[in-house]
Amino acid sequence: MTKKTRRLLNDILRKNLKTPKGEEKLMKKGNIYRVMLFLMFFLVFSVLAPRLLNGLDCSNFQYPFYPALLKASGETAPSVTDFKAPRSCRACHILNNKDWDDSSHSHASTDPIFLAMWKMAQTETQGKTDGFCISCHAPIGLLTQDLKNPDDEPNAKEISKDGVSCDVCHTVNQTTYECAKIKTPHNASLLLQPGNVKWGPIDNCDSTFHESAFLELYTKSEFCGNCHNLFHHESGYKIIKTYEEWKGSVYAQKGIECQDCHMMPVNLAMETADTMEKPKNPGKASTIGPMRESVHEHKFIGGSPIIKKGPPSMKHTREVEKRLKGAAGLEAQAITSGANCVLKVTVSNQRAGHNLPTGMPGLRQVWLEALVTDKNGSEIFHTGALDDQGRLPAEAVRFGANPIDKSGKSTFNPWAIEAFKSDTSIPPKGERVEELAFSIPEDAAWPLTAKVTLYYRGFPQSLLEEILPDLKTTIPVFEMAEKRIEISR
Repeated sequence: MTKKTRRLLNDILRKNLKTPKGEEKLMKKGNIYRVMLFLMFFLVFSVLAPRLLNGLDCSNFQYPFYPALLKASGETAPSVTDFKAPRSCRACHILNNKDWDDSSHSHASTDPIFLAMWKMAQTETQGKTDGFCISCHAPIGLLTQDLKNPDDEPNAKEISKDGVSCDVCHTVNQTTYECAKIKTPHNASLLLQPGNVKWGPIDNCDSTFHESAFLELYTKSEFCGNCHNLFHHESGYKIIKTYEEWKGSVYAQKGIECQDCHMMPVNLAMETADTMEKPKNPGKASTIGPMRESVHEHKFIGGSPIIKKGPPSMKHTREVEKRLKGAAGLEAQAITSGANCVLKVTVSNQRAGHNLPTGMPGLRQVWLEALVTDKNGSEIFHTGALDDQGRLPAEAVRFGANPIDKSGKSTFNPWAIEAFKSDTSIPPKGERVEELAFSIPEDAAWPLTAKVTLYYRGFPQSLLEEILPDLKTTIPVFEMAEKRIEISR
């Protein structure tokens, strides 16, 4: 027995052996034994609890693709035939399948930008990030070793290239981060059990094609956080922390989960952000199932459109535009003093349950453009306008993280990120105030008009042309909010 345990036992015994008059009372041996048994149980539990959580024996648990935390159940690796292709789900889950087919999840492993950066990472890290990157973009490919590095991509099976498919999510039966050094969802911390059982958020469903099982994990943001938290493969530095941002927000406090926004129609998602009440989306989860009070869409609409070879997905792009249009607020005020003027601009994160922007730092661009003209339309001041090649000027007011590498230089490459030099992303329900100063010419015709616009772009156009010069695609620029004000003398 350790000194700490003996002290704890003595304290308990002293408290239980003293009368109000300060005299020690006799205690039956049975009571003493109960106290000692309780202490022994407590000590054993405190030692074993970190090793045995969520059904995982962490003392013997191994991550076969570390630093990715992805794992399949069983002693042998699964094969591609152990998983069902998304097309096999279509007969009963028509709407969900159509939604998924036009989602970022279905293009996660075929996105040309991802493939180009995955290849760059392989070269610069000597292959250290091969499994790390693909663990979230194509989990089946990694688990089956059919798509374990960029060199496998041309000959990989179709089911590996299906990205985050039906059987990726619905064969998850628990998480694995409890056995990792950092005890929070991250780096594909999922345990998949392929087979006839499909897990999900519904606890009363019957199926003729497969067995169905309810798992509470599917109703929680924790499920999404396993891939929407990305920590550096060597240092553990938090690069993408969308789940962490949500967890520290009012949304988490009110029980509003990722699924309540990103798996709901845009209008319901906006209503949820305004009321902090869970949405209801009546419908059927399958063609043979009953009407339910609420079902989830599978579009997974976020802030970025699908980038692919060939024509863009306009349906998905329009959904992205609607979501971005309602996410932010914008206010502007002009303060003049003689020939000097300051535009005081307030940008608020009104309806995103995570920071604005979130996701891959440096690649998500949110910025202000301000144009001031006089009564005759003459330009007085202009900042934040893209040039003819779609490049954002260095002086533009941007929101988001500024990642740097070991030498202190800005970097777009997640594998090279050492730290954030700064981070001006806007937290949920938070705001940032920026001041834009300019001079007013003496011959300006009054009143002046100021137009301030908040824009979003999912990937820098200049970087796209650098890494994929043959991909003739323009990254869409979305207007998130606009404010016009009149400036008088």
